[in-house]
Amino acid sequence: MKKYQLFGFLVLVCLGCNNSSKNETQSTTRNTEVTQQNPLSEAQQLIKNIQHSHNVDAFKNHEAVQFNIKLQLGQKKQLDAKISMTTNSSKVVLETSKGVSIYYNQGQFHQFPSSANYKSARFDVLTWSYFFAMPFKLDDEGTKWQNLDDKLFQEEVYNSAKLSFEPQIGDAPDDWYVVYANPKTHLLKAAAYIVTFNQSTHEAEKKPHAIVYNNYFSLDKVPFASQWKFYNWSSENGIYGKPIGKASIRNLKFISANHSVFNIPEQTKLIN
Repeated sequence: MKKYQLFGFLVLVCLGCNNSSKNETQSTTRNTEVTQQNPLSEAQQLIKNIQHSHNVDAFKNHEAVQFNIKLQLGQKKQLDAKISMTTNSSKVVLETSKGVSIYYNQGQFHQFPSSANYKSARFDVLTWSYFFAMPFKLDDEGTKWQNLDDKLFQEEVYNSAKLSFEPQIGDAPDDWYVVYANPKTHLLKAAAYIVTFNQSTHEAEKKPHAIVYNNYFSLDKVPFASQWKFYNWSSENGIYGKPIGKASIRNLKFISANHSVFNIPEQTKLIN
């Protein structure tokens, strides 16, 4: 190759490198500008951290999950039941130790046997399954998040944010939660909440409570809390006082969404 040909070839290569480098720089600059224009809020980052630590994708890769729950509030046994639910919460079945089953399916509630008097059927089938699945539902459609200051509980500082809902989302869109996350592990530690079931938001906000998640264990690399404790809560004091209730989670396993437990019997009562 002649010298001037070699020189021309090198010039072209250098120009190509410069253009490539320039394009990469422009692309990086544009990406940086987009990131700077739409940074995650503190609450959004908190939720992202919780979801990562709870391995949400692995949980949702399963079709359904089943577990036993024993719940006591005060000195009274509140619930002894088996809960089966799809991981997207479209179906939930609550089978009580007293032989009454409640079926939630795509917005409809059924009770079996129809003759049973179960006043809190809708509340029980949705509330306890929601508390169980809360770490995996924090970015559901219609959720709204508000940044909050860190919260103190038992001399430990936890990251926190407030969850509320768009109108007509879920069975109780006026409910809200204040979540606490461990700043080191990012596991969900607690959630303060109000219950608007059968009462106004004003009345519910007079007596908020909190659920505290303890004794985490893993199933298929997904962490779950096996012990829950309930406390009083206020915006001024946070979680305070002695526990007012407790629950235990046992016999947890993943199942198919086609499991027979989700089959609704023919002779059921539709719950309004």
